[in-house]
Amino acid sequence: MQVPTLSLIGQQEALYDSKAALERARRLIPNFEGELLPQANHEMTISKHEYVDQRLLEFLNRRAYSGLR
Repeated sequence: MQVPTLSLIGQQEALYDSKAALERARRLIPNFEGELLPQANHEMTISKHEYVDQRLLEFLNRRAYSGLR
């Protein structure tokens, strides 16, 4: 997969090992950005929506201005 990829993972994710998932993605996906969100889990788009929205918009804006769409 060559497209720029953003992955935000809740540090308290219950479905899988969040740290291992982030490390694996960093190893396998070129053009990858990702981070663990403290005190967040699978529903972070609701509980941490301000941060998630801001981070996503920053990621998309950087890609749009760099010519990568």
